[in-house]
Amino acid sequence: MSIPLQYIVLEDIVMLRDDDAPALGAGESMIIALPASGATYRIEAQQEPLHPGKSMPSLSVEGCGTPVSQGIVTMYPTDDADLWVDKECRQNIGSYDPNDKQGFPIGYGASHYILPGTDLEYLIRFQNTGTDTAFTVVVRDTLSNWLNPESIEMGAASHENTWRLTGPGIIEWRFENILLPDSSTNLAGSNGLSLSASACATARRWKPTS
Repeated sequence: MSIPLQYIVLEDIVMLRDDDAPALGAGESMIIALPASGATYRIEAQQEPLHPGKSMPSLSVEGCGTPVSQGIVTMYPTDDADLWVDKECRQNIGSYDPNDKQGFPIGYGASHYILPGTDLEYLIRFQNTGTDTAFTVVVRDTLSNWLNPESIEMGAASHENTWRLTGPGIIEWRFENILLPDSSTNLAGSNGLSLSASACATARRWKPTS
């Protein structure tokens, strides 16, 4: 670090500390001690000026002490804004519907607030619950008005597909010749997914599930 840089510490969704870290040299570190209260702690730090890429140093710690706060870590983005970095963090759950739509980060509070310009990983999962093999699967979805369709960048998918915008904020994926077996024949093989690597938020609120 060439200069002191600001950092904040969040306790669950409340800002606990706002301070400046001293200019640390190569190999130096600073210890921030917090009580093991069961809260989820998150630290966010400013990046060194002229640092290449879009990295925002951040780290979350959950599960130290009791009672444990849960579901807080996924409210905030991970430090993977650069194209050569990818981190995935999800909350462990029990049984789930394999046909769903998810976004990460989920945002905080009942209104799912996130900062403008935040890149979202946008995931749709689907399953063939019919009685025979599916040869073609078409997935259509309408983006939230809080998202910018022009910022979409496609990521990984379970099968080869093509995609297009068919209307204002309406995305269509076509999985031709997917040969997706039905769930009674092959439960694991009957599932598929499509992932938009980036859908940039244009405002401070987004509800990630429909």
